[in-house]
Amino acid sequence: MDKQSRRAAKEAFQKRDASAGIYLIRCTTSDEVWVGKTRNLGAIWNRMSFAAVNDPLISKSFRAAWGAHGESAFSFEVLEVMPEDLPAAFMNSTLKERMDFWKLAHSAELI
Repeated sequence: MDKQSRRAAKEAFQKRDASAGIYLIRCTTSDEVWVGKTRNLGAIWNRMSFAAVNDPLISKSFRAAWGAHGESAFSFEVLEVMPEDLPAAFMNSTLKERMDFWKLAHSAELI
């Protein structure tokens, strides 16, 4: 990779979507639903697909469904994006509050 390509890749990485928010993962085979919160919606699907195989701390039911049905049986949906002007001091509490709301709305498990 030449210097200009590296610079372009670095700029693209820095401009990536790092919005915080609430997401939903659904197993289309078993109709199980999980809800989670993140400070980086742009990267969470990649993180969760890795964690489903490698992270023993992730939801056991999610890992079991992933193992039984495979990645192709899952869909990912962004439920809510936090406002960019939300003060950092309120981010964690707001994410938790909204995650709890969406958990009840979808009868989901927390991931």
